[in-house]
Amino acid sequence: LEVVDDMDLETFYYDFFMTGRPFVWKNAASPQELDMYAKERWMQTESLHPQKVVWECGTQGEPVFTHQKLCGNFTMEQMEQRATCPHDGWSVIRSGYIPDYHETYPLFGGDPYHDESVYGKNLKKLFGSRLEASEPNHYIFWTGDQSGINWHWHNGGFNACFVGQKQWRLAPPLYKGFSALQPKEAESQIPEEYRLHCTQTPGDMIYLPDYW
Repeated sequence: LEVVDDMDLETFYYDFFMTGRPFVWKNAASPQELDMYAKERWMQTESLHPQKVVWECGTQGEPVFTHQKLCGNFTMEQMEQRATCPHDGWSVIRSGYIPDYHETYPLFGGDPYHDESVYGKNLKKLFGSRLEASEPNHYIFWTGDQSGINWHWHNGGFNACFVGQKQWRLAPPLYKGFSALQPKEAESQIPEEYRLHCTQTPGDMIYLPDYW
């Protein structure tokens, strides 16, 4: 993937949005913002406490599309320690939709698009006032090592990494689809010359165009 240190509206529109090219935006969030997602801080919360709150989990991140059998309930700490699903031995993963950022993200009054937010300012460079007017959704995924999201596609969007690392395997819209296979198994079905590889680290934001 192409890697950039900054992005402006004209470059984004003509070089990436119109051409359907993904890219990685380095340091798109500040260290202060990354700290909001640290385990030590979430230990101070009620709704997201890593040791107390249990979550219904599966072995892939999109069970609604694959109709997978869910594994059971796990805490974040159990997932961090690579909890596995009893019926297949695969690592579990949880996707969560967080509508209220006041506890999850108390910085700037729970507003990720605040004028002082590096993450928010970067997105506003590209979308301006339309960003908040569109009421974008935020999905947070948490899991342990060697888990993964099944092969899938969706409309264009940005994916930010706040904690840990994430290995990406991408293919162009020619290979779009949904699969119940584990990620490594699905990857082997795509010719090597069509696959893009990327390791996402904290602060990195990846743009995925439509159908990728």
